[in-house]
Amino acid sequence: MAEKNKNDNADYFIDVARDHIYQNQGKEYTKAFTEWRNDEKNPYGYAFIHDSREHTYVDGEGYADEFAVTSEKETLHRCFKVAGIAMLILIAFQTALSISMKWIFGAQMDGWVYYSERSTLRKYSFEQITFYCAIKIIAYLSVILFCALKLRLPRKVYIPNEQVSRKKITYAVCVSLIFMVIARLFDFLLVKMFYSVNIDMCFYRYVVSNSPSGQYFYIATELLIVPILSEILFRGFFLQLFRQFGDTFAVIFSSILASCCFHDISKLMYMFFFSVILATATIKTGNIFTSMIARMIVVDVTYVLNDFSVGVLDYELRFREIIVCIFLLVVCTCIITYLQEYIITPKNRPNSSEITLADKLRLVLNSNYMIIWLLLSLFETILAVRIV
Repeated sequence: MAEKNKNDNADYFIDVARDHIYQNQGKEYTKAFTEWRNDEKNPYGYAFIHDSREHTYVDGEGYADEFAVTSEKETLHRCFKVAGIAMLILIAFQTALSISMKWIFGAQMDGWVYYSERSTLRKYSFEQITFYCAIKIIAYLSVILFCALKLRLPRKVYIPNEQVSRKKITYAVCVSLIFMVIARLFDFLLVKMFYSVNIDMCFYRYVVSNSPSGQYFYIATELLIVPILSEILFRGFFLQLFRQFGDTFAVIFSSILASCCFHDISKLMYMFFFSVILATATIKTGNIFTSMIARMIVVDVTYVLNDFSVGVLDYELRFREIIVCIFLLVVCTCIITYLQEYIITPKNRPNSSEITLADKLRLVLNSNYMIIWLLLSLFETILAVRIV
């Protein structure tokens, strides 16, 4: 009789880790993530079994639903701590790189071209380019290594690699390119508006070297290596880590982290929405290589458009850039229209979470490491603004 009552009560028990459904992820991903979350020695996995019946009292702990909220908040806070430390490491490298370039080479090099400087670019030496690119690569590798050692996320989780059709990848790339063209126009209008009130802002990223090998190394770093490492960090570790608290929250929070790496007002908005697109594409396809391909193509096209704009002033038509942008808009729109019927958007399933999205975002401000990083990022953004 006791065994029967036990089995009957088991119907009310919910294992939030084992019952969590991850969109478009296969059995291997789900199994690896579930085992990681249920590992008793893992402080970063939200795993909790509670009674789904209302007003169930747990002796010494209060009501079961309240205990579940407390458990999720504690796990979320620990994950915020790791994310905060990781971003502090990254911003420390960025600051050290800026100071080192000034101290060693006497040149302030961050890759950004200000609106007032777009026709007077300085050329950098092979040594300057090599130092700049090497430190940038080391920075991302260091943060990735820190996350890997600290979180111990299975590779199948932070490098999701479900089978995905070329049509879905093409769809994601086209959406990204359309966004890039529209955002580029908005960015141009924004920096021009600020310049009219004597505020000089970063216009685009473009570095010229007096050495062909230096230029090639810069192109390989910015157009290939950094995009891959960045996707592993933001759409790999951070996006996948916070999926245990809900996909919507994971997309928004990982996009905030990614966008704040670009210490410029216009680039913050650009990278946030672009990161949302990349994160959504990763979840919708279950494959991180979708976001890698989309990001690399967008970065490559952006570099070509920036090359068209080098040395071009306001009164010139920038004919090549305009033609390319119009061509991309027309072609990508046609492709998206054609592929629309082939792209099946899965229905969102409810996430096993006890906290609302707004409360999760507010909890970010309870993490000391996140607050310190946000303040430093804000300070860096303010320093990037020039008054002319």
